[in-house]
Amino acid sequence: MANANNGVMLAYQHVMTNENGLQLNQPVTHLKKFDERNQIQILTIGKENTKPTKAFLLIGQTGAGKTRLLNAMINYIMKVRFEDNFRYTVKDEIGTMPKNKTESQTEFVTGYLIYQQPGMAVECNYLIIDTPGLGDTRGRGQQLKIKKQIEVFLSDETFDISELHCLGFVVNGTINRSHEYLKEIVLEFESLFGKDTIKITKILATHTDDDTPAVSKVLDDIKIKADKLYTFDNGVLYCNNQGGKKAKLCQMQWEFLTSKYEEFFEDMLVAKPGSLRLCKEAIKEKMNLERSLLMLKRHIDNKVKALLQCRNKQKLYEEYYTAMRCNEEFEGEETITVKERVPINGRFTHAHNCPRCEQTCVYPCTVWKSAFCSCPTGVEECDFCPCSKNDHEKENETIESRQEKRHITNEEMKYKYEQAKTNMQNMEELMGELQEETDNHSKQMAIYIKTVVSHIERINEIARNPNPKATEDYICELLGDVRDTMLMGTTDASDRQYMTKLLNELPAQIDQIVLEVTKKKTSLSERFKAMTSYAKLNLNPFGRGGH
Repeated sequence: MANANNGVMLAYQHVMTNENGLQLNQPVTHLKKFDERNQIQILTIGKENTKPTKAFLLIGQTGAGKTRLLNAMINYIMKVRFEDNFRYTVKDEIGTMPKNKTESQTEFVTGYLIYQQPGMAVECNYLIIDTPGLGDTRGRGQQLKIKKQIEVFLSDETFDISELHCLGFVVNGTINRSHEYLKEIVLEFESLFGKDTIKITKILATHTDDDTPAVSKVLDDIKIKADKLYTFDNGVLYCNNQGGKKAKLCQMQWEFLTSKYEEFFEDMLVAKPGSLRLCKEAIKEKMNLERSLLMLKRHIDNKVKALLQCRNKQKLYEEYYTAMRCNEEFEGEETITVKERVPINGRFTHAHNCPRCEQTCVYPCTVWKSAFCSCPTGVEECDFCPCSKNDHEKENETIESRQEKRHITNEEMKYKYEQAKTNMQNMEELMGELQEETDNHSKQMAIYIKTVVSHIERINEIARNPNPKATEDYICELLGDVRDTMLMGTTDASDRQYMTKLLNELPAQIDQIVLEVTKKKTSLSERFKAMTSYAKLNLNPFGRGGH
């Protein structure tokens, strides 16, 4: 079916008639882009053309009226009149679909590309990007998922979004006090964007037509950087238009609402687009920061495990040597490292593993090769192991290590001891091998701390977030996570005590590395040289006599 409304022809399907006798017509859409994995889609409305396109991105809390705002925009563009017996409505507004389908639809980031046609209220194409509602009952995990969806949408070349004309934060205009949760949401999602988007940021206040709404004070408290505030009372969109005093009042409200959208779209017509260059770079830096923090955590974990294994092996040899000198049978436990392969879940699609060293050298990598993939290539040595980069394998799993206690008999220990004497000649050389391993972890920790600092500095330079996190904040969170996971998996009291001691020493050691890295009076090469020298001397327990 198609509407002929003031010359605008729009194909639709009649979905239902509401309580006020209005037909709710769902525009026929065509799928232009679809990403099932990340739940992103672009739908087109109308006949394709080559006219310029204005792009809006709408972000808001669940219940803020974002979908009703989208529908009001579509009805304004299509020049729907108050007296018309129909309204256009996208799926989310219908409410008569099976619940599971409605929920599935609302979890997508959906771009509606509305092609200009003769008779419309606008003279160009519009891409209106609707995002899932923030802060619903599913909590923090759902909010992070939406954030990642928006990152993909803005960064992935598949969707070809290089600029926006409006970054719209949709808020409920009836709020009359500062809301900490709203503040957290706005600040977190504002930090997605570069500082070059401030001039295109608009506040779209719903449920109000007041030019000086109470929401202004809340926005002042939140300190969101925005270019202009618009107010829309979209409740009139589906009201009674069949005569009577109420209908006359609704008509006045409709005309006032139309003037509000007329102002908004006139502003958008002359608005200069905001580049997403810094936004894309900020997203890339955050991905690289996340990657560096994951790898730093891995090396801290490996370093502590290597030191624990070194300590336990030294104790084992000493106990055997004592038993042998006393002509006694030896029986004890040795600590062994077990390598496991763990499947990768979520948006990180692959890792790069060295089969010879049995370790993950680069993780995570993604399918967004142009911006985020750090696939190691070339014949030169890997940054994290002595093998060639070309020797690494691209796999959908990481190589993790865990430690186990294993019973060892007198015969086994005698063999190990004799082999050690034959191969290493003395205890110092035997322990030197393990020292080299911990040296390697210390150097790699220093490398990742350097990259973490550089990514944080760049993010704080280009991102909009007015409360940037310091390096110490990231490291503190990371060490807390390491402490929780490592101590939870260790049952031996002596091992827990030793591990706690190592973990307690790490913050001061890492702070010193950060200090070396962030010194501005020296060159980058000098800072890195000092940092790796410090790491070798101070992140190594052998010179300090500690067990």
